Amino acid sequence: MTDRIRRNLWFAYFAGLVLWSCHSYFLLFTLMQENNLLAMRIDGRPYTSDFVNVYDAGVLGRKGSSVNIYDANLQASLAEKVVAPVVPEIPFYLQAPPNFFVLCIPLAYFSPHIAWIVYCALGLALNLLAMGFLAWKYFNDSFSRAFVLVSTFASFPTWIGVRLGNSSLYLLPPLVLFWWLLKQKRYFAAGLATGLLLVKVQYLPFIGLIGLSIGGLRYLAGAVASGLV
Repeated sequence: MTDRIRRNLWFAYFAGLVLWSCHSYFLLFTLMQENNLLAMRIDGRPYTSDFVNVYDAGVLGRKGSSVNIYDANLQASLAEKVVAPVVPEIPFYLQAPPNFFVLCIPLAYFSPHIAWIVYCALGLALNLLAMGFLAWKYFNDSFSRAFVLVSTFASFPTWIGVRLGNSSLYLLPPLVLFWWLLKQKRYFAAGLATGLLLVKVQYLPFIGLIGLSIGGLRYLAGAVASGLV
């Protein structure tokens, strides 16, 4: 295979990913227009998007200490309003840590669909910055860098994160920041970055042990400060 044919094949693959991405993300707006984005019925059964909990977290966070944010009945009633006319079969409970409710407060100032657009657009932008940083760090030519970015957004994990409005959409940027700060020996700042990962507390044992083993007490001080805030 000649170099020219190889380059043409790579370009064709790149173009295919771009077209695939455009089609895939356009489908989401089609679902929105059909009111099937946040909840829909498949084979007669209701299915609810993760973003319903994210949006309700913002509503509960905005109410502040006047309500019990972990009240299952209150959460269920809010979710039912968002997914109507679809009726959930069982409650969709959110057990995220309190800081998640605070971070989601800005979403409560929008309608659910507009909030989903804002939430996903910001998440994709942050992922673009994170992957751009990695691409510029490890690749020298423009095509490889562009390919990394396009293939990231064309991948199914990224798409399903947007489709569901899952909080996993916001994990890659702070992870990249965490590792970069550790390599720069900015251990206190790496501890602060850990606070952004506490939305998914199940990752804390792994991230915390790595940070503590490398950054020691300075990392621990940053992590504790972040948690206190």
